[in-house]
Amino acid sequence: MAVKVKAGEKRESGWLYFVKGKALEVWKAKMARGRKKGSGKAKKKRR
Repeated sequence: MAVKVKAGEKRESGWLYFVKGKALEVWKAKMARGRKKGSGKAKKKRR
């Protein structure tokens, strides 16, 4: 979900910033990051 940014707010890492509409409003959205897979039981190799 995007959040409207107030004027003069500093940029934060981990966020994407974009300009929206004719009024040139600045919005930010959280960056999507890769998710680590859960640690499951290791499978045994069959011979």
